[in-house]
Amino acid sequence: MDRQSAYVQSIIDVPRTSVGIVIGKGGEMIKKIQAETGAKVQFQQDDGQSPERVCAITGPPDRVQQAASMINELLQRASFSGRGGRGGSRGGRGGYSSGGSGRGMSRGYDDGNYQDQTTSVPADKCGLVIGKGGESIKQINQQSGAHVELSRQPGPNPNEKIFNIRGSPSQIQHAIELINEKAGVSSMGSADQGWGNQYGGQGYGGSQHAAQGWGGGYGQ
Repeated sequence: MDRQSAYVQSIIDVPRTSVGIVIGKGGEMIKKIQAETGAKVQFQQDDGQSPERVCAITGPPDRVQQAASMINELLQRASFSGRGGRGGSRGGRGGYSSGGSGRGMSRGYDDGNYQDQTTSVPADKCGLVIGKGGESIKQINQQSGAHVELSRQPGPNPNEKIFNIRGSPSQIQHAIELINEKAGVSSMGSADQGWGNQYGGQGYGGSQHAAQGWGGGYGQ
């Protein structure tokens, strides 16, 4: 397999109000993301009408995931501080895709071992999980190997905040344990059990369910 064939593409929808945050002054932030990850990050042509701009990330899977994490952290901070408005990043509409934008839902990469799941924490503990400047949630991502972000979609319980988690089953379970630890709540010791209700928890191996806050997930 040649190097190019191993490349994938992830699509992130960025609210217009947050595009400047991702690009940075004089393009410094987007250049930094590309330099640190080795992935190519590019905003697609603006149609001038959509409330969001499409940001395409291309490169090897690990580089793409790293760049997507950096962008989602920027959007998360903006949303948490009230600068990003509603919506924020919806993750990839089709997510990782070999050779194309892959906007449909299909088998996950890495033999379908990656899943999307959500977990909830008390609303007043949300800040503990995210941390100052997003430091705590960044640590959770690094320690667990999963990608965790605060859902922009309201959950059924106004007293809870929902976190989206993407990764392998073991990474998801580790992330949930770390989230519960940061929030100071007891963990039930399972990826299917946390402080509050779990939603989704299914990989994209034919599943027609998309976890709240994510777009199409991983496409192939």
